[in-house]
Amino acid sequence: MHTGRVVFLYFNPATAGYERNVVKRISLAATAGYERNAVKRISLAATVSYSIIELYTKICYYYPMKPCCIIIPIYNTIPTDNEKISIRRNTEVLKDYDIFFVHPFLMDTSAYEELIIDVFSDEIKNKKDANIADLFNDHIHFKPFRKKYFKSNKTYSRLLLSQEFYRAFLDYEYMLIAQTDTYILNTDHTLEEFLSVSREKAYDYWGAPWPEGPFTKPYGIKDFFKLRVVKRPEDVKVGNGGFSLRHVLHSLNLLERKRNLIDFYWRFNEDMFFSWFALDPADKYRAATVEEASAFALETNMKDEMDKGNVPYAVHAWEKHYPDLLQNRENTKYFESVSNGCNII
Repeated sequence: MHTGRVVFLYFNPATAGYERNVVKRISLAATAGYERNAVKRISLAATVSYSIIELYTKICYYYPMKPCCIIIPIYNTIPTDNEKISIRRNTEVLKDYDIFFVHPFLMDTSAYEELIIDVFSDEIKNKKDANIADLFNDHIHFKPFRKKYFKSNKTYSRLLLSQEFYRAFLDYEYMLIAQTDTYILNTDHTLEEFLSVSREKAYDYWGAPWPEGPFTKPYGIKDFFKLRVVKRPEDVKVGNGGFSLRHVLHSLNLLERKRNLIDFYWRFNEDMFFSWFALDPADKYRAATVEEASAFALETNMKDEMDKGNVPYAVHAWEKHYPDLLQNRENTKYFESVSNGCNII
């Protein structure tokens, strides 16, 4: 059975653009269930019970959603050695998902293409009729965005706070962002495990927890209005966006509701935005608990936690917070001492 959605596209005169209203897992008599492509277009008469009928130009169609895509942001034409380690490892583990390399418009991506071909070379050789063209057409994608978003950490945050970004991936229920300083460490966990928990508990956001919260800098007078926006910064714990799982449509809807705040007031990083609004029950946007998120990813406290035997699915910014981590990955005795029996590769 395929899980699908009915999408209503309508013109909203308030925003002068087309928007979506989604009803998940709708069953129409004409489809006899949730069959793939059972109905391409549904009569508006079948949707009369929905208030959307009173809105402007309405077109609805049914199609199955893919569970998750992988987003790897890249900035430079030549990846560093550690970036290659990250990309190689993460794409090998997540090879069953669609992978998108997000990059500045017109950037030369040939070095990344060569790396991916090398990663998947054995798979291409072993599969009958498989070839490089099929790999890039069906599975590996390079998705450009405007150059202005890749100039600094701040501009990158503006990309991930833009509705444009999430609209590009509406064919997927979730997205996993895996920056090039992340590393999937513990394969006793799987991405499907965290997707299942997200659906069961209606979580929209996962990220490596901040033990002391993200707002630890000594802010000055110029930050007065920022702290007026974020009332309880010490409560923000989950979590860092470097390795993060997000519900695509719910994130887009949150950005739409808060677009004026983003445009005029929000000057923190993008992950702090999602983490902060996940604390507000009125927004119906939820993050995983600190305990659950600690099994998903670790960042600032990864060394302390791993020394206790708490090995997460992935780590972020290991060069900064645990520079010896990957240098030790070939040391069997070392990893036995910290892995607590987990399958670390």
